[in-house]
Order: sequence, then structure tokens, then C-alpha cells
Amino acid sequence: MATITSNTSGNFSNAAIWVGGVGPVDNDSFIIANSHVVTYDVTSPVTTGFDDSDIYGTLRHQASANTVLRMNGRLRIRTNGCYYMCDGSTLQFRGAASASHFVYLLFEANASFIADGSDGMP
Repeated sequence: MATITSNTSGNFSNAAIWVGGVGPVDNDSFIIANSHVVTYDVTSPVTTGFDDSDIYGTLRHQASANTVLRMNGRLRIRTNGCYYMCDGSTLQFRGAASASHFVYLLFEANASFIADGSDGMP
């Protein structure tokens, strides 16, 4: 279990955008650094989920790609951070009932959570 930080903008699945050249895997935490725009382009989610992770830049799902971000911890959108769900994206929380699983924006200046796409409600 490691914490992996972005070092530039690009696709989440591209190891080159992560410090050390290795992207986050199951049970890791990730940090999207300030001013980085990372496109979540993963269609097969990790098995258990990512641990507590932080977004200081922008994490945006790839549009119409049926991406699944699976979390087994908290997804914290920090000051000036943005989590953007597009049409076809899914955010899924898994894990033990005794653990914390939620999207967190409390007391963060200019933090944004955007859910955009086609209306799936009946």
C-alpha cells in the first residue's frame, strides 16, 4: 500500500504521469497534485478499491468511456480541486461497514464535485 502522486497532467493509466513512473494500484492512495488535470480512463476497476485519496488539481473521467473509480476509503476534494464525473462514469465505494467511505469537500475553498451526463433516472 503506497501513496502515489501525479507529477504532470495526462491519463490516469499512463505510468509516466506519476512520481516514480508507477501508477496507483489496488489499495494504494493517489494524490492529484495542484494544477494537474488527470483523465480517469480506466474501464476495469481495481478489485478492492483505492484507499483515502486527495484531489488538489482535477480528476476528470473520460467522457462516454464507461469508467469505474472504485474507492475503499475517502475521496477528498481539496482546496481548488475538482472531481468531474462525465456521461458513462461510475464512482463506487466498497469496504467494511466500520470504515469511512465518502466524497469529502468540507471546509475546502473552491472545491468542486461535478456530475454531468445523460439523465438515467426514470
